[in-house]
Amino acid sequence: MSYAVVWGPEAEDDYAKLPPLVQSRLLDEIDRLAANPVGLSIKSHFPYRPNRQMFRATIEDENGRTFYVYVLFKYLADETSIYISEIASQVTG
Repeated sequence: MSYAVVWGPEAEDDYAKLPPLVQSRLLDEIDRLAANPVGLSIKSHFPYRPNRQMFRATIEDENGRTFYVYVLFKYLADETSIYISEIASQVTG
């Protein structure tokens, strides 16, 4: 059973800043995360917000750039949903 995904406003803003192809591939990665958040995430650490889980994805775009994407989320009280609070990324290439 997959968790429902709830997007916070900051995460939506962060997502909107990514190139379209990276956005599309990130949605696939978030679907994968929703299917297994316990197995695919780690506890967040500095410099990211505490009390969150962190999921990492590496995504290449059509220009050969590599995006290292960090999705920060927490489990909601209903225990069937995850709340994505923010998305950080770093680009190389």
